Amino acid sequence: MTPKASESNPSRPAAGRSSPLLEQWYSLSPFISFLVLLTAFHLVFGKFFPNLQGGLGHDYSGILPWLMAGRYWFETNGWAAVPWFTPAFCGGAPMFSDPQSFYYSITQWLAFVMEPVKAVYASVLLFSAVGYWGSYWLLRSTFGTSRAAAVVSATLFMFNGFFAYRMVVGHVTYAPFMMVPAMAALILIPLRDGGRMEQHFLLGTAAGTRE
Repeated sequence: MTPKASESNPSRPAAGRSSPLLEQWYSLSPFISFLVLLTAFHLVFGKFFPNLQGGLGHDYSGILPWLMAGRYWFETNGWAAVPWFTPAFCGGAPMFSDPQSFYYSITQWLAFVMEPVKAVYASVLLFSAVGYWGSYWLLRSTFGTSRAAAVVSATLFMFNGFFAYRMVVGHVTYAPFMMVPAMAALILIPLRDGGRMEQHFLLGTAAGTRE
């Protein structure tokens, strides 16, 4: 016997037994969940920026001076000048050519208008949000899961320890890891629609080359 439409998706309220108000709340559930989860994320990890003793993860001893050097360069030379070197370290050292340079990153750009610690934490919240919505999009658009399953998966990815605790320690260059689900969704769209993959593969790859 063929199951009814309401039985094929048990996470969705049955049409015959739900009111329009419940349907509206169900459609808004990903957004409501996101706001609740972002608040929870802040309550858990916000206390590390700084911690109760006023300190930060040990790798911020190197990150914060680089952020300030980038800000000084920006204020002195403007937005169009490439920071090939910085006089802020060792009487002058290569900056843009450093493999770990993150001048062209969201974290650095936030530091142009915010205090360094606030800029770092703002980027942490931003990338946690990207991780949530990227996961939700991947599960819903590519794998066709229910809204509830997508929210659960997005929640798990948003709170993954790899991202959260590397940000606590000070490994800010790992922040783009949270873009992986969105990149995967971009790459896999043609498979869902029966199209070609090349263009979306390039878009997904380009999205993850920089923060």
